[in-house]
Amino acid sequence: MEFYNENTNTILSQKEYIELVEREARQVYDEYLESLEEDEEIESFESLLSRMFEMESDFVALDDNNEKITKR
Repeated sequence: MEFYNENTNTILSQKEYIELVEREARQVYDEYLESLEEDEEIESFESLLSRMFEMESDFVALDDNNEKITKR
């Protein structure tokens, strides 16, 4: 499976897409940890990563024929 970004006309492999989202999540998570107050509960990285995959809107999944996979 591949992922297409319409804004940049970029196609990434599934591995590249996952690595990109994980890298972006790590940056956000590091900033989040730095901004925490002492008494705040820490969200896990896995939870943040899951939300970032759910919220990703720049890339759409492509099938084997390079057609967009639409959610039903």
